[in-house]
Amino acid sequence: MIGSAVREHLLPLLIPAASVAAITLCAGIFGCSGRPPAKAGELDATVVETYCRLVAEGKYQEAYDQCLSADYRGDVTAERFAAEQEKRRAEAGVLQGRELIHSQTSHNLFSPVREVYLKYELSYPRGAEVQYMILTDADGPFKVKGTYHETAGETLDFMFW
Repeated sequence: MIGSAVREHLLPLLIPAASVAAITLCAGIFGCSGRPPAKAGELDATVVETYCRLVAEGKYQEAYDQCLSADYRGDVTAERFAAEQEKRRAEAGVLQGRELIHSQTSHNLFSPVREVYLKYELSYPRGAEVQYMILTDADGPFKVKGTYHETAGETLDFMFW
């Protein structure tokens, strides 16, 4: 009698719990593909360093081809990228340095794509600015998905830097 009462109360709870466990397990196996976590320091020293160096040297086409994700290149032409970088250079000067302040990795359990959000203090001749960069591995190796600044509403707006 006690056994049937327990079954009646526990069975409805066990089915959803088992479903959640199975979905989590499958997502862990198939979604993340067993890849190691992204390391912000390594990405800063490789992808971001290359991007910032090429932009600072005025090698916009190389930065565009080597460092930007396919989505970014699909939204922004190489000509617009170069023009906006020149405009930024005229307004703020040449990027003189950067300091990684914070990083956060994000991924959807059902997708192998990872995104890394990097917050920087950028040094320009006119002063320091806090800006953001998002990297994605949607194309294979990590590339720049976009560069952003934070608005008063604490949302990220696209901007060239």
